[in-house]
Amino acid sequence: MSEILLECRDLVKTFSSGLFRRQKVEALRGVNLKVRRGDVYGFLGENGAGKTTTVRCLIGLTPISGGGIVVFGAENPQPENLFRHVSYCPEETNIFTGLTARELLEIYGKLYGIEKAKLGDRIDEVLEAVNLSEASDRRISGYSKGMRQRVGLAQAILPDPELIILDEPARGLDPVGRRQFRDIINNYATRGATFFINSHTLSEVERTCNRIGIIKKGRVVRELAPDDLAETKGFEVLYQAAQPLPGSESRDRLQAIQASDTKDLSVICARIAEIGGSVDSVARRRVSLEDYFIKVVGDEEVIS
Repeated sequence: MSEILLECRDLVKTFSSGLFRRQKVEALRGVNLKVRRGDVYGFLGENGAGKTTTVRCLIGLTPISGGGIVVFGAENPQPENLFRHVSYCPEETNIFTGLTARELLEIYGKLYGIEKAKLGDRIDEVLEAVNLSEASDRRISGYSKGMRQRVGLAQAILPDPELIILDEPARGLDPVGRRQFRDIINNYATRGATFFINSHTLSEVERTCNRIGIIKKGRVVRELAPDDLAETKGFEVLYQAAQPLPGSESRDRLQAIQASDTKDLSVICARIAEIGGSVDSVARRRVSLEDYFIKVVGDEEVIS
């Protein structure tokens, strides 16, 4: 089993609210989750469910009220020890837009303590990884939203951390920008990096992450892999035919038809052959992450 890099154990956070009659509000009510080496872990929840509070507790910006956080084997590490292994990229990256990306990374590199002799090569490597090499000497003030997001990711991966925490990395990006950001995360993950991604963008989480946690009312109520969303029965057949079978739906230049089980699948494939068609692919039917998420957060009995 892979090494656990990050673990929350019954994590609790309470706040006081009200001016005159102070009342305690439980933002986190016993969060438990595990992130293993090599994971791209997506953290999902409704507004107010506790996602941001959890992230702030993980990186030491918010003190915890109970339970514990274990990072690389150290329980409740101090920030100076935590950030030897971990980098963080916030949702809104407050960067110096009057600088170029290369100049900004040079400043961050010195703050990270990267050796001067190695810093230039490391900056080149990081700029290439986030597809900013050609724009590296342009001022950030002229960058698009997606490019600025990639600068934020560049500063996060610059010290070559083992764990990278991203807060809403795809927010505000157009489809092209989201695709580019997803590709960068996937490419960097193949090099051995581990990611913890706090996000509202379910489609990106489903495509990018290999583990997913869902938080509801201050507790993680589900941890799963995207493959867990596959139904136990049922298949979708994509095929080509001049005259589609009844019940088929058009999918670009293909036709799609549903099979309830393996027996039904055999019958459908035989019928496609009879009409002179050809099967393009057969896949087990899946529940979308969006449908699953809505079901979980809407179920009042799911509070454990």
